[in-house]
Amino acid sequence: MKHNYKYIVISCLSFRFMFGALLVSFGMNYLKASKFLVDSAVIYDSYMNLHSYKSIFQFVPFDSFNNTAKLYKILFLNQNISFEIFIVLASLLYCILFIYLIRSIEIKHNQTAFILFLLFFVFDMIFLFQPSKDFISLLVSVFVLKLIISDYKGKNVFIMLLISIYALFFREYYFIILFLFYMLKLAANIKFKVRFLLFVLIAAGFCAMLYYTDYFDEVMLLRYYSYNFLSGFTNTVIQDVIPILPGEKNILKYAANYILIAVRLILPVEVLWKSPSRGIIFFPLQLIIDYIFIRYIPVVSHYIKNRKTLPDEIQRDSRKITHVHIYVLSFFLVGVLFEPDFGSVFRHSMNLMPFVLYLSFSAGYKNFDQSAIVNQGWS
Repeated sequence: MKHNYKYIVISCLSFRFMFGALLVSFGMNYLKASKFLVDSAVIYDSYMNLHSYKSIFQFVPFDSFNNTAKLYKILFLNQNISFEIFIVLASLLYCILFIYLIRSIEIKHNQTAFILFLLFFVFDMIFLFQPSKDFISLLVSVFVLKLIISDYKGKNVFIMLLISIYALFFREYYFIILFLFYMLKLAANIKFKVRFLLFVLIAAGFCAMLYYTDYFDEVMLLRYYSYNFLSGFTNTVIQDVIPILPGEKNILKYAANYILIAVRLILPVEVLWKSPSRGIIFFPLQLIIDYIFIRYIPVVSHYIKNRKTLPDEIQRDSRKITHVHIYVLSFFLVGVLFEPDFGSVFRHSMNLMPFVLYLSFSAGYKNFDQSAIVNQGWS
């Protein structure tokens, strides 16, 4: 049975990649017209403008598109190729990465559901069967997941280095994800009163910096400027519900907008009428991610409250689940700050695929819950 399942997985992977190649090949005109390949075209132009090996290896901080082009230039051995070949080679890289991802998460539970996932989940093919920054961030996510669920003692140093390097050269907001990830981990391991005091201090520090410096001015006005810039480019721009104008610093307005945007990202029902062709895929997908995330909240809550008294095996497994859960939460909370439109939200959500697949098919919620009941008397 084990060998049969292995062959079924291999067959599904083969079908998946062939279907993805056909989807991209025959849908090229639609993808171009629908602006799916805009970033790829920018990366390709940068790729073709790189000539000397010296410039290829000179990565510049906070220059994400050129750094991505340089990485592809290294991977493709500095060859000048057509845009179509560029996409074909990028899709092959994603196929290799996807196989590595599947091997990394170790499918242990819900095998039938996993086969269905392989056959019917095609959303990543649209965004990752092409040259993009998301290929690199997905690779980083796989490494981060492997480190989080490992028992290696020095893993936190590697997580910090990995995310910091990626943030420095590709997406600087990952610095905030890293900071929030460890702050939430710290909060999960301290008493409630200390946790509350930590929250108050961070909130007070944020308010002081907001009102007495200009560090957060750009973030405060991000949606104001992104709406003006993107409204003619896409119909899924995420606009503040309560308008904030340049020069206005109002923490209450910003907090209210943040909460409202968080709810809109969790339940993106508005995409169904703003862009029905996207919404019919995006909305159900987000609901599935919401369900997977929510069903582990009792496990995380119980671990935080009882981690010192849990049996070793349960403690180890629940700690891994908790840290994966916290990373997903950190990613989402930062996304609420920076995502300019729903298209970007769903494209960047592909970076959570390793963590969602781990919770769905490796952690095994039902199996974990049953063993916990036996060993600890959970209800």
